[in-house]
Amino acid sequence: MEATSDRVPASVRGLLPAILSILVFILGREFLRQLFGDINSLPGPLFIVYLLMMALVFLGMILVGIYTAARLERSKFSEFRPNVDREWRRTFVSGVVISLLAISISWGWGVCRGFRSIELVSVGVRSPEGTMVTAVVILAATGMFFVNMTMEEVIYRRIMLDNFIKGLAARGLSRKAAASLAMVGSLVAFGLLHTVYRGGGIVAIDAALTGTTFAFTYLLTGKLALPMGVHFGRHITTVLGGKSYGVVDLIAVGEVTKNTLTANLEVEFVQIGVVCLLTSMWVYQQRGSIQIQPIIYQPPTRHSQSD
Repeated sequence: MEATSDRVPASVRGLLPAILSILVFILGREFLRQLFGDINSLPGPLFIVYLLMMALVFLGMILVGIYTAARLERSKFSEFRPNVDREWRRTFVSGVVISLLAISISWGWGVCRGFRSIELVSVGVRSPEGTMVTAVVILAATGMFFVNMTMEEVIYRRIMLDNFIKGLAARGLSRKAAASLAMVGSLVAFGLLHTVYRGGGIVAIDAALTGTTFAFTYLLTGKLALPMGVHFGRHITTVLGGKSYGVVDLIAVGEVTKNTLTANLEVEFVQIGVVCLLTSMWVYQQRGSIQIQPIIYQPPTRHSQSD
C-alpha cells in the first residue's frame, strides 16, 4: 500500500493516526477507571460526569487522529472538517432512516425465522434516579455515542480507507480492486479496535461485518454524512437489545431466542444486505449512477510547512 512518491507511505498514513488514537483511548480509559472505579455502581449524576469525560476522550482521539493525518498528508487540519450544511444534514438523516429500516427488516426476518422475538409492550426505562437525571443520562450516553461514532468514521473511513485506496491505486491496481482490498484492510483494523474496547474475537468479527455497511456507503458517496447517519441509526439497537448506563437500564424490547453463530450471522447478513441495497438505491436516485466516487482516488492536497 505504498504511494509512488517520496511522501510518507500510504499504509503509514492510514495506520498511524488509528494507532495513536487507540493509545489515547487506552490512557483515557485507564485514567477514568482510576478516577471512578466501578462505573456500573455510580449514581446517576456521577455517571453523567463519567459519560461526558468519556466523550472528551473520544474527542481527543479525533483531534490526535486528524492532527497526525494532516501532518502525514501535508494537508490542512480544516480539510478534515465536514461542511455541515443543509445537504449534509439531509444526507445524514437519510443514513439514519436507511439504518433503522435495515435493523427493523433484519429483526423482522429473525422473528419469522424463530431467531428473535419482539415485545413492544416491554419498552421502558428502569432507574432509581429521578426523571430528570435519568433523561440526562440517556442524552449524555447518546452524545457520547455520537462523538465515538464520529471518531470511528473520520479515522477508519476518511483517513484509513482513503489512504489505503490511494496507496493501492498508486501501485497499479484497478479502482475496484484497490477499493475492495482497502476496504478489507480497514475493516480488519476496525475489528481489532473493538477488541481494545470490549475484547474477544467475536466482537472483532461483529465489528468488521457491521463496518462493511459504513465503508460501503462511504465508497459510494465519498463523504462522511451518509455513513455517519447509518452508524448513528444503530443506536436504536440499545432499545432492542437493552442497555445499562450505570443505574439506568433500558429495558429490551427484543430477545435473541436462538443464540447460535449461524442464526446471528444470518440476521447480520440480512441487515448488511438491506443497508447496501437501500444505499445503492439512494445514491442512484441522487446521482443517476452507482459507482465509487473519484474523489477517493485523488491524492491529498499538499501544503507547504509554512501554510
